[in-house]
Amino acid sequence: MYRVDQHKNIYLSRGDDFSYTFPVYVDNSETAYKFEKNDGCMLFFYIFIPNSINYEFVMKKTFGTDGNITTEFSNDKSSTTKVLNNIDDKGNIIVRLTEEDTMKIFPGQYKYQIRVKVKDSYGNLVLKTVTNRKDFYVIEDDYSNRIW
Repeated sequence: MYRVDQHKNIYLSRGDDFSYTFPVYVDNSETAYKFEKNDGCMLFFYIFIPNSINYEFVMKKTFGTDGNITTEFSNDKSSTTKVLNNIDDKGNIIVRLTEEDTMKIFPGQYKYQIRVKVKDSYGNLVLKTVTNRKDFYVIEDDYSNRIW
């Protein structure tokens, strides 16, 4: 079970799947960036230990518009899976964490951040930070200490 609050903080039960669409606004645009299949763009979803300053992540997931999803943990090797399509009908990339992903994250408070590699007005791929670090809570789900 998971919940995303109005401030985009995430509350997630350890061992559960997570699937959520974050519209991406680049350079203060009022319209969301539209990803297209196989356009070379990517979305990076990082989970950090709070107050880490050197982008030392607990987990990093890379979602490519080609359907490749790469998962990296700070203490483990990376793995890549392929999905048919990870772009919704509005052109947003769907962020997915699997049960296996969330089982590898110990209960506690973390921060998450989203960065993207998108095309600029010249067609070059550029890296952009989309969100400031937001709270990400992993809860051992015994249903007795539910904070939501």
